[in-house]
Amino acid sequence: MKKARSEMTKANSIVKAMRVVTKAMKEDAGYWMSWQANIAMAFVDAYNNKRRELGRPLNRTEVHALANEAAIAFLELLCWDQRKTS
Repeated sequence: MKKARSEMTKANSIVKAMRVVTKAMKEDAGYWMSWQANIAMAFVDAYNNKRRELGRPLNRTEVHALANEAAIAFLELLCWDQRKTS
């Protein structure tokens, strides 16, 4: 029971934090654009790296797989803890 309550508290904290982030995005066009640009560049970088590696354009299936890789790369950058590398 205690663990379930702890997980619920954590989930509520995450929901609140995301509300702050999304509210800021809605209110600040520059902040929105920074998220958009970072998400887009994660894909562009992943695509260009894979195309260079393969020496040819990617097919639809490869692009789909690559989009997932790019999403993971974006999330890893988003969650990166700068303090651990200082």
